[in-house]
Amino acid sequence: MVTDVRMAVAALPRLPSFLAAPLLRAVVEWVRHPFRGAPLTAATLLALAVTSASLAGARAPVAHLMALRASTNLHNLSVVPLEVLVVSAFWVSAPWVFWPVAAVLLPVLGAAERRLGSGRTALLFLGGHVGATLATVAVIAAGVAGGWLPRALTYAVDVGPSYGLAAVAAALILAVRAPRWRRGLAAALVAVLVAVLAVDRTFTDAGHLVAALIGFALAGLALAAADRATDKPRSRTQQGG
Repeated sequence: MVTDVRMAVAALPRLPSFLAAPLLRAVVEWVRHPFRGAPLTAATLLALAVTSASLAGARAPVAHLMALRASTNLHNLSVVPLEVLVVSAFWVSAPWVFWPVAAVLLPVLGAAERRLGSGRTALLFLGGHVGATLATVAVIAAGVAGGWLPRALTYAVDVGPSYGLAAVAAALILAVRAPRWRRGLAAALVAVLVAVLAVDRTFTDAGHLVAALIGFALAGLALAAADRATDKPRSRTQQGG
């Protein structure tokens, strides 16, 4: 039995050594301690769990009203813009959506925190969430005012952390040190988002693409700041020795 398992593992396609060892260590560490060094990830997941439980415990009309009040739709942004820009990231449109969101949030946000730090990860997340939201809502506002989009979009439900996660994922890709893998992963992410937009043609899909581009644009600053923060303690240690 052991021999069969070893043969099966040996038959699997091998990752390059520079990627295999760090990836394996990251997976093992994440399984053992999913929230170590990732307080932002833990707090975000807890907030989403609480709001999702609130939706699950409410009647359908009330649950819809709760999600609608947190939505970054055109009406809410014209009345309470700062409130909904923050609150909307910690709600989902339906209780079952919590599980796929959590499955993406845990590895993406957690890995970003460990690589970039909680503060820089939060800024990346916020940049993607706010930037993509305002970009899509601006188009919706122009469309509703011009009559080529339905007025019902003014009160659409648009909640969730997916824009922020798209920006963080894009920044993480640019943190890959091997140029070939970095370019390939970045191209794959953009290709997938463009394909989804071409098929579904929703404003949410467009927002994901915009958020990823924002993440690419901000990644250089975040990575440079994280590297400087890592080098400072190292320099002090060398001077003290």
